Amino acid sequence: MDLNGFINRWSIWGSKVNSKLSILILFLLSIAYGLSDWIYSYFTFSEYILFFITLFLLSTFHFKLYKKQVLFISFIALFLIAHLLYHVFIARLPHWQLSLAAIIKLLFYITTLFMVINYIRVRSQIELFLKINNITAIFLVFIGLFIIILLYRESTIPQNVLWRFTRTDESSYYYESSQIIRSRSLFSEPAHFGFYLNSLLLANLFYWKKLKYNYLTIVLLTLGIISTFSYSMIFIMIIIYFCRLLDLYIKKRIAFRKWTYFVIALILLAVIYNWDIINVTVIQRTLAIISGEDISARIRLINSWQYVSRDTLLMGNGIGQTPIITNVYAYMLSDFGLIGFIGKLSLTAYISFKNWKFGIVFLLLNFAKGGYLSSGYWFMMIIFIIYGLVNRDHDSLKNIKDQ
Repeated sequence: MDLNGFINRWSIWGSKVNSKLSILILFLLSIAYGLSDWIYSYFTFSEYILFFITLFLLSTFHFKLYKKQVLFISFIALFLIAHLLYHVFIARLPHWQLSLAAIIKLLFYITTLFMVINYIRVRSQIELFLKINNITAIFLVFIGLFIIILLYRESTIPQNVLWRFTRTDESSYYYESSQIIRSRSLFSEPAHFGFYLNSLLLANLFYWKKLKYNYLTIVLLTLGIISTFSYSMIFIMIIIYFCRLLDLYIKKRIAFRKWTYFVIALILLAVIYNWDIINVTVIQRTLAIISGEDISARIRLINSWQYVSRDTLLMGNGIGQTPIITNVYAYMLSDFGLIGFIGKLSLTAYISFKNWKFGIVFLLLNFAKGGYLSSGYWFMMIIFIIYGLVNRDHDSLKNIKDQ
C-alpha cells in the first residue's frame, strides 16, 4: 500500500471514529471549563484535556484552521516574539523564561480557541454544545450546594477529596471574617464559579433557538450565581438580565407568561430565605463601596493598575511579568503597554459592535476577573464567540469559503 492510500484509509477511519466520539469531545470540553481551576503538576486539568483533544483531532484529520485564522495566529506570534526580544535585549528583562512560557501558553490557547470553534460549527453542534454545558453547569451548581452543606457540618470531605487539586484555605469560601459560606463548587474561588455561570447564563438568555427546559436551566444558573455571594458576579448577573429586558423592549417582545412568574417567584423565595446573608454580602457591601471603605473594590478598580509606570507605558513590563491582579485591562497595559491595551479595547469595541449585550458583559467580566493566561478565560471566549458573534444563519461553516 502506498503512502497516499494509507492516508486516505486512515482519514476515512478517522471520520467514522470522530462521528461516534463527537459528543464525547463536547462533554470533555464542557468538563474542561468546569475544571479550569484544577491543577496537577504544572498544568491545569483543562490544558491536559485540550492537549488530548488536539492530538485526537490531528490524528483523525479533523484539526481545522482557516486562512484568516492562520494569518491572525502568525501575526500574534510575530508580535509576541518581537515583544520578547525587545524586553530581553533592550529592556534587559531578568526573568525572560517566564515570558517565553507565557507566549507558548497564549499561542496554545488562541490556536485551540479557533480549533474548538471550527469543530463545533463545522459539525453544526452549536445547540448541542450549549445543552451539554448546561448539564455540566447544573451538576456543578448542585455540587456547590452539597459542599456548602458539608462545610456547615464541619466535614473535611471538600478539602480532602473535592478540592484536592485546587485551593482549600478558609478564605476561599468564607465571606470575609463572617461565618457565611459561599459556593465555589469545584472552582478555586466563588468569583471564578460566578464567572463560569454568568458566561453560560448570557449564552442561554440570548441564544437564538428555544431550548427544552431552558427556563429551568436559567433559574438554576441564577441561583448558582446568587449562592456564590460574589458581589461582582451578582452585579454582572443583574446587568445580564437588564440587557435581556432592554433587548426585548427594543424588539417589542416583552410578555409575561406563566413560566416568568414561576422564575420570579423562585428567585424571590431564594432571596427572602437568604436575606440576612444577602444583606451582609450585597446591601452592606454596596454601601461600603459607595463610601470608599470596601478594600476588594478598591483593589479591583484602582490597585490593579499599580504595576503600570511611565517608563514601561509603551511596551509594558513583559508578558507574564505582572503579579496576580483582578482586571484583564490592567494586565494588558502592565504586560504589553499601550499596544496591548489598545488591542484589548479594540476587541471589546468589536464585540460590542457585533452584539452590544455581549460587549457590555465582556467589558464587565474583564474588569471583574484577571487571568488572561488561564484556561477558564479562553473557554469564556469560546462561549462569547459561538453564541454572541456567530450569525444565526450560519450555524455551520460547510457553505462558507476558506476564511
